[in-house]
Amino acid sequence: DLEAHDSDLKICRFAETLTMLIIDLPRGLQCSNGFFSRLCQEISYLKVLSVLRISMSKQLSITQIPLNLARSSSSLQEIDIKFESCYYLRDEGVSDLFNSLSGMLVLAKMKLNFVECHKLSMVKMDLQSCCSTLSDLELNFTSCSKLSRKGTRHLISSISRLRKLTRLCIYFGFSKISSIQLDLTQSINLRVVELDFSDLRPIRQNEVSILFQSLSKIHGLERMKVIMNRVEKLQDIPLDLSRSFDTLSILDLEFSQTQISNASILSLFGNISLLTNLNQLRLIFKECQNIKSVGLNVLNSSASLRKLRISLAENPNRIKEGFSELCRTLQHLEHAHVSLNLDYCFIEPDHVMSLQTLFERKRRWYLSVRHPE
Repeated sequence: DLEAHDSDLKICRFAETLTMLIIDLPRGLQCSNGFFSRLCQEISYLKVLSVLRISMSKQLSITQIPLNLARSSSSLQEIDIKFESCYYLRDEGVSDLFNSLSGMLVLAKMKLNFVECHKLSMVKMDLQSCCSTLSDLELNFTSCSKLSRKGTRHLISSISRLRKLTRLCIYFGFSKISSIQLDLTQSINLRVVELDFSDLRPIRQNEVSILFQSLSKIHGLERMKVIMNRVEKLQDIPLDLSRSFDTLSILDLEFSQTQISNASILSLFGNISLLTNLNQLRLIFKECQNIKSVGLNVLNSSASLRKLRISLAENPNRIKEGFSELCRTLQHLEHAHVSLNLDYCFIEPDHVMSLQTLFERKRRWYLSVRHPE
């Protein structure tokens, strides 16, 4: 019973010595807003804190996080804060936390998880003060249904100025953010990037182009995951992978229910064919109105590829192009686990027969070609 020991909770007594603090409240353990506020005030007295981790899920009483980390601004190097499904957390309740995080001087790793905090509309945080130290950044605000463009503009702008980033993960899906002006040109050390901007409307093509063109300038990317489902205005993916042709091992792209053009798909497939060290490849293009080709060639990665998953399901066009190239590629994959989903696509019967014959010979291969009729 945390409340019973409230009077014994005097973290401030260790203000000059405590360097690491981990607080983990499991989903079934509830605490009151008053108790948590007093806990945050105690933490705010710490002066030499280096690592702070707080994990809470579905705390229905918490409406504020009065946590001011300014006293640890010159010592805090790692922060991992999770307030998942805290439905009643409000903008004014997190202002102290975000304001203090904007003044961090030596922060190297930051992970913030506010998934399903439906009352949050603003993340007033600027990372400029730690632009020369922050190397690992993960922001998960998925399904924060009120989060807006205005409420994230300064944050996204400051991310574009981070020079030391090696890992960047941003999840903003299913919110009200209508613009993502993210340029990663300065993040020349980036090795891992994961972005989920699903269901953000109306993100414009020029914003997407700026993002992908900046990613194309980075040498030595190792992992890339980009999800932009239901981004209505998306027609082109100007992504050039040639600068990471021998380092990129995991590539995961998902652009379902978009207007991406067939020419853009062919250009993307051409870029993927240059990669020589792929270990995992996942391409999901469900319900894309303009795709007419499946011509993917991964022969240059045939020795290293272990997982290949492709889905072009529910495509209304008659797919005629690229089957011979795809079959030739698949025949050379000796060690990969392959999944190909062409459900409810219009495909010539002889192409279906060729694929079925090929997949029947392989273990751990899965083919789905349910017919539209």
